[in-house]
Amino acid sequence: MSRSRPSPARSAGELRAAAQDRLQEQRQRPLPGWLASQGRRRAVALTPAAVFSLGVLAAVAERWGYLFLVVAAGLSLAGAIVLPKVTQQLATAPDGLLDERETSQRDGAYRRAFAWVLVLLGALWVLALTDGLVDRLTGTALFQDDGTVHLALATLLAAAALPTAVLTWTWRPPLDDRDE
Repeated sequence: MSRSRPSPARSAGELRAAAQDRLQEQRQRPLPGWLASQGRRRAVALTPAAVFSLGVLAAVAERWGYLFLVVAAGLSLAGAIVLPKVTQQLATAPDGLLDERETSQRDGAYRRAFAWVLVLLGALWVLALTDGLVDRLTGTALFQDDGTVHLALATLLAAAALPTAVLTWTWRPPLDDRDE
């Protein structure tokens, strides 16, 4: 007895459709109560700033650098899980699942996030220059041992979260029909 197998193209299409259905279902779920207010959503959106700050602390802390870096990585992971949920997966949803308002909101947030990534990289550059200058003038570097590596890793983690964080900061939940 031979069973007929679905064609690979058909099964891939079915998988894609099932994934889009799951994503649409997730997007329809209401936000948890602790994320319902705009102030709390904006507090969560500050995750990249906290990660970068912990990276700076990891860079200058002599004894606690690795601990600060581990906390920054944990916070970054938590942000990667929570931030997309705050915007109801707006950053990862395909264009076909979004209306014009949502597409415009996502694209505008990505443009602003690009500018913030440049600011973040500029801050990293200024800190590295300052470290080199202070080391040359005083003989004592600002960043201890692997501090520059810690700062670079924290900057990478913060930059990865910035697009979704900016989207979270500016995101407005859609109006229901009953709200009109």
